[in-house]
Amino acid sequence: MTETKSGARHIHGPSIHMRSDSISPLQHAAVSDANRQSEQQRECMLDDKLLKSIDLVTEEEDESSGRVGPYQVVSLLGTGAFSKVLLAKPVNSSSAVRVALKMIACKPGKVDERMRVSWVREAEILKRISHPAIVSFYRSFRTPTHYTLVLEAVNGYELFELLEKHQRQVAQREWLVRRIFGELAHVVHWMHSINLVHRDIKLENIMLTKAFFTTSTKLTSNELGPMPLIKITDFGLARFVKADQMLETRCGSEEYAAPELILGKNYDGRKTDTWAMGVVLYAMLFGAIPFLSSSSQENAYSESAFRNARERNGPDVYHENRDRKAHLLRIVKGELRWPEHTNELCEDEPTNGGYDPSLRLVTPQARHITARFLRRDPKKRATCLELWRDPWFLYGSFALPSAAHPQPCGDAMMRCTAYETSADDFSVLLPCNPEDARGRQWVETHTKGTGGKESTVMHHENI
Repeated sequence: MTETKSGARHIHGPSIHMRSDSISPLQHAAVSDANRQSEQQRECMLDDKLLKSIDLVTEEEDESSGRVGPYQVVSLLGTGAFSKVLLAKPVNSSSAVRVALKMIACKPGKVDERMRVSWVREAEILKRISHPAIVSFYRSFRTPTHYTLVLEAVNGYELFELLEKHQRQVAQREWLVRRIFGELAHVVHWMHSINLVHRDIKLENIMLTKAFFTTSTKLTSNELGPMPLIKITDFGLARFVKADQMLETRCGSEEYAAPELILGKNYDGRKTDTWAMGVVLYAMLFGAIPFLSSSSQENAYSESAFRNARERNGPDVYHENRDRKAHLLRIVKGELRWPEHTNELCEDEPTNGGYDPSLRLVTPQARHITARFLRRDPKKRATCLELWRDPWFLYGSFALPSAAHPQPCGDAMMRCTAYETSADDFSVLLPCNPEDARGRQWVETHTKGTGGKESTVMHHENI
């Protein structure tokens, strides 16, 4: 796991009323009204016991020598108001594996109760699931000064950072956007299939397993390799839900919040997750966060504006409180805007100055699928599986009428067309439908959770 400094605005922290059924896979047992009160009393007792258990100091910490429990700190990856993330390695081990230490302050007067609950929630959920596209959990412990999660260290960086620094290179590679978004839909569908909702999907919580555009070598579609290309992080707001359960706690980042969240309505966590996926897709296509500006041209990409959309310290973003209110109103109304001059003809390269090259990916097909995920009415909003029926994902915006249909490749991929100059052989490997025979077999083999067979789960030794 890697993290950089982030000040993304959260509309609410994790609920401090953590219930046992929100951090454990549900059994869907019926509960009578007569037994409901006693069950709630048992849950409260369990919550108290769980929260008290993390206050037992089990490891030592020496800041001067860079020791945190059995780990030696290598570098600082990121900091927050109450937390920090460190890259570290085991002290007494020959293993070359490095880990990420996610640490939350627990000194008197410096601990935030919601951060404390978030830490417990993340640990309890991650230890119950395993998926190649979800950051791995190794262990948790407390030192005299920090609650600590030991997580997988990811080699790449945030998707946010990729767009912040390399949006113009991404704009030349629709096949890369299709692959990243396909993997996101694949893992989120799996989470929803085991009744787990994330509730904080955003660019900063999607890690890339490779660092793109760091050398002068041209990136082509053949270099993507097998899954996973991404890993989902930060499960501090995640929870298990019943099949038809509506949630109440408003949480997550405002930029990714669905209209029903802004309005304070009870909501389906699956539907708010897919809305946030639509925001992610819009950002990858356009290089900007939707709904921030009333003008699509003002919303256009610039490195500084994109950075300020996260840090909330720029002069043009949330300059006054009325800007924030206007932003939230646009979300509630579903006022999705695109630039006037986009790639309407789906040209691989612009002719006669028809569109800005940075807007190359804003095609009619791409706008259509993005709008499906950003539907104001959650009942009409796209599901993750809808992506595998969409022409933009299966064929791309630049495909010829005679384009070949996707072909199976390996145990979890399909070879799809990518009629772009940046794709050397005019194809790209995308995740196969998780609900077809190969997809189900891959899930059973590579994941652990209530929705699949618990097999081939990696055991992490010497970590």
